[in-house]
Amino acid sequence: MKCYNCGATISDSDRCVVCGSNVKMLKKAAAISNICYNDGLQKAKVRDLTGAIISLKKSLSFNKENTQARNLLGLVYFEIGEVVDALSEWVISKYFQPDGNIADRYLNAIQKNPSRLDTINQTIKKYNQALMYCQQNSEDLAIIQLKKVLSLNPNLIKGYNLLALLHIKQNNNDKAFKVLKKALKINKTDTTTLRYMEEINKSDNIEDDIFKRTEIKRDKDKLSYKSGNETIIQPKEYKESTGLSTVINIIIGVVLGACVVWFLAVPGIKHSANANTNDALIEANETIAAKNTEISSLESEIEKSKNEIDSLNDTIENDAGTSLSYEALFKARDFCDKRDYESAADEFIKIKEELLADEAKGMYESLKEDVLDKALNLFFNSGYSEYNNGNYEAAAQLFERVIGFDERYRDGNALYYLGQSYRLNGDKDKAKEAYERAMELFPDSSVYENCKSYLSQLEE
Repeated sequence: MKCYNCGATISDSDRCVVCGSNVKMLKKAAAISNICYNDGLQKAKVRDLTGAIISLKKSLSFNKENTQARNLLGLVYFEIGEVVDALSEWVISKYFQPDGNIADRYLNAIQKNPSRLDTINQTIKKYNQALMYCQQNSEDLAIIQLKKVLSLNPNLIKGYNLLALLHIKQNNNDKAFKVLKKALKINKTDTTTLRYMEEINKSDNIEDDIFKRTEIKRDKDKLSYKSGNETIIQPKEYKESTGLSTVINIIIGVVLGACVVWFLAVPGIKHSANANTNDALIEANETIAAKNTEISSLESEIEKSKNEIDSLNDTIENDAGTSLSYEALFKARDFCDKRDYESAADEFIKIKEELLADEAKGMYESLKEDVLDKALNLFFNSGYSEYNNGNYEAAAQLFERVIGFDERYRDGNALYYLGQSYRLNGDKDKAKEAYERAMELFPDSSVYENCKSYLSQLEE
């Protein structure tokens, strides 16, 4: 652990041996961070991954440089399928501890395996596609897509939860229960998984309903008795019919059947046919109205889906931009340590500050001040030397790099010499742009008069 004031290594004393600053609270915060880390470690061992994440985040809130906690948090994220979050934690850990950090091994295992990276990208795209299908009420397509996602990333907890939710919506509680059981094997305390499991437990059990609907009917006119292991059922009374009575019963049955058909069945058939015709007409009108309503609804959903697709694409691009920004930030720091300010500036321009976490922004600001001052001075002096030697194309390239960082550098002289390099190299249009921009930014300076003079020559 280092002193917050001078950066010296802290000893057992409550005061820094170099600057004398009171580091008692710093040491106490580090101790609490270690306690939270140990708690997170114990929870991770018993697959209480949700509790582990909470404890490890708390550990980092007390000591952001606790690389053990950060590496473990990355492993927990990786275990629940959140690969992007895991990579972010390992990259930050590597920044705080560049040497002898086990995070190097985790990052190399993923980044040096193109097929693994492609699988991660495919998982993200397919999961986002499943979300889009859900928003379009296409549950079957979403289920198919989620099964593909889980085949690529079998630890993605949010994939299991979404798949279970779709099964619950379709009243397939048995399938939802099986999916949630798989999720609980990965993380025993995921709150979303447990909430869905509770909802299934509250709903009616399918097998119980079957048993409730099954009733044993008893016929009072039947007698049953057991013979060994078999149950014999027979009527209580039995009468043998004669041939004449059988014929008479058949004739009576035929006559009664004909009467029933004539007086009851035929009018009923006619009435049923008319009713069916009316019902079919009403149903057809209702179907047409429903289809018209559905078409309008689908058109609005298509528009909404387009907006959501654009938003998801932006999210994917931001994830990729975040990774590239972190990589460029660390490369810029390494080049700066080697005093290769030109290469550091090339990497620095790739960084998007808005995509960095708060912890990384501090390093960004400190590097910005150091890199830009030295790199811009290097570019300007090199450009000026090339300009004096008559190498106007090379000079223009160097001055372009200067104004790419700061248009106002050297009170407009960078823009002025850029215009001069363009003019002497025969590129009049770009020379005019550089002169006009310098005159716009510095209206009350000698640069303005010089640019105005050369601009008038170009316009003749």
